[in-house]
Parts: sequence; structure tokens; C-alpha cells
Amino acid sequence: MLFDSEISFENLSKFADDSERSEKVIQWLKKGGYPEYLTAPTYLLWDITYKCNLRCVYCLNACPRFVNELSNEALFDIADQIARMKVFSVCLSGGEPFLRWKTYIELACYLAEDGVRVGTVTNGWYVTEKHAKELAKYIHEVQISIDGSRQEVHDKVRGVPGSFKRAVRAAKLFKKVGMDVDVGTSLTRFNIEDFPNIVALSKELGVKSLRTQRLHISGRAFLNDVKPTKEQYRRLEKFIENYRRNKSKMGNLPIMYIDPTIDIKVRARIGFTTGIGITADGFLTVCPLLPFEMGNLREQTLDEAWRAGLRVAWKHPKLRKIALKIRHVEDVPTATDGHVYGVSGLTHLNPNEIIEENHEH
Repeated sequence: MLFDSEISFENLSKFADDSERSEKVIQWLKKGGYPEYLTAPTYLLWDITYKCNLRCVYCLNACPRFVNELSNEALFDIADQIARMKVFSVCLSGGEPFLRWKTYIELACYLAEDGVRVGTVTNGWYVTEKHAKELAKYIHEVQISIDGSRQEVHDKVRGVPGSFKRAVRAAKLFKKVGMDVDVGTSLTRFNIEDFPNIVALSKELGVKSLRTQRLHISGRAFLNDVKPTKEQYRRLEKFIENYRRNKSKMGNLPIMYIDPTIDIKVRARIGFTTGIGITADGFLTVCPLLPFEMGNLREQTLDEAWRAGLRVAWKHPKLRKIALKIRHVEDVPTATDGHVYGVSGLTHLNPNEIIEENHEH
């Protein structure tokens, strides 16, 4: 996910087993003398709505879904809190965040003017030239979701005819106004074979990078039979290895293919929290892959929740026990006993149950 911990070293590109990769990250952190905790999150994934105009077969948040979303007043109060805590970066997401356009663009302006690095993820449907020009003033980087190189593939995965044309148009409009644009592709059994063509399309669009990873098994991806097969993943990973090895011949578009569980593995070992999520109804989540929350911004401030235990949430015995079971993204539903993000309610983690001795030195 955009801004989600560049700690997940792209150059460590083995795919079969990421235990060695995560161990290298942990040892790197230890050499740097990692702290007991941070004074604030370094980044936030902020879902400002769960409303969405598309019906993606894999939607990780099972959007569109309707919750008691935070009011505009509450959103701006949270933005104030983020600025006061000096959070480095925020990714505004959803649902489709442009469905709250007026609030969305004001939030982007508000955060950017307070020195917060702001990014966003969008399906591109509502992007106009006017929107792109406004966003270029405040947004550091935008990720467009493109799940196929042509409309037959993309629109099947995204569930609405015409979504491919809108996504491509949005990428071109953002490029036209000088923004850094990334393409994000969610892999399913319907589009994974098209990935080399998505690479070609991304090159044609002139984007900064192409981001993908093994499919999160959450939300609608858990409910639907959309996961790629092991053989499909094997062919994809062979393609990416060859692409990286022959980049001079195949072009210089970076393909960011990262184990989506590496953050879980690392955080469970180091104990402190780096990034968090804010749901559309105000819950503070510890990881977009796991169905746990530790507080709600309707009941406390971000700083209060952080100091109460969120800053060391990964020392919580329940969270740590589950995290240490996870080796691959496919393990998440089993590790959480089928309690999956976007499918059932979030489980509360009581900060009073955090055990400080779980921290490893």
C-alpha cells in the first residue's frame, strides 16, 4: 500500500520464502538501535469512506458497505491531531475517496499545509482535469488501480463497465498536471495472466512504478473464489524475476512486488508500532491485513490512544501470537480463525493486556 513502510526492501526479491528477508530487516533495525516505541505513527492509511461506485470481486474492505462514517467536523479534528503529532505521511483512501470530494480535497489541503506528506489511492472514475489540477497542489503521489490491460479484463475484475477507460484517463490527467503516478494491480485468477500486458500499459502511460503483491485474503477476496493458483503465482514470479534481471532490455519501469505480510513479521518481532489505519467509522487499526482495533477516535484523541497502548500494540499477546503464525498472506484467515477484515467486525485489543516483556532486544 502507498507509503506503507519502505522498510520492505524491494531489492530482496526472492519469492519462495520471506523469512530470510524479514530477518534481514529485523537485524538492520537492531543495528540501528531501534526504540522502545515511537512518539507518533510514521504513516496513516485513512479510509475516509467505505462508499464506492465499483464492485471489485476481491475488495479488501468489502466496499461498498455502510457504516456510521465520521462527520466532516470529526475528520478535520482528526487532521488537526495528525498535524500536532507530526505524522510524516497520510494516504487518503476508501472505498472511493472522491465520493466525499469536497471534504477530501479540503483535508488534503489542510494536511499538506501543515507539512504532512499526502498520498491517495483512487479507482479514477471521478477524476476530471479540474480535479487533477486541484490535487496536484496538495497530493505528493497518487496510485491508480488498474487491474487489466484492456477493458474486458479490468472491468470484469472491477465489476462495472467503463471503469477501465476511466482509470486510464485518470492516469493520463494526473501525468498531464505533473503528478507522480503509480499503478496498483490486485492479482486475481482472472487477471494475473494479463500482468505482462499491464506492465506494457504502465510503461505506455509513463507512470513512476507498478505495485502488486499476492492477494490479501480479506473482505470480498475471502468470500469469493478469486485467489490465483500456485501455478499462476509461479509463472508471475518467474516473469518478474526475468524482468528485473533483464531490465535494460525490458524497460526501466520498477515493478514493486512485495510480500504483504512482511510488516506483520517484522512488527511482531520488534514490538513497536510504525503505521496504523483509521477506518471510516473511526476505529484505529494496527494492520490492514488483520481484523483488530485498539481504540476509536470518537472516544479518545489519536495521541491518547497512541500513549494508552497503540504505540506498542505489537506486544499484545493475542496479536503477537497470531502474527507469529503468519508466513504467507494465505495464512491470515487460518491464523485469525476465519475472523477476517472486512467480513466481520473488528476485534478490540485491550491495551491493558500488553506485556512489555514480549519486546525483543
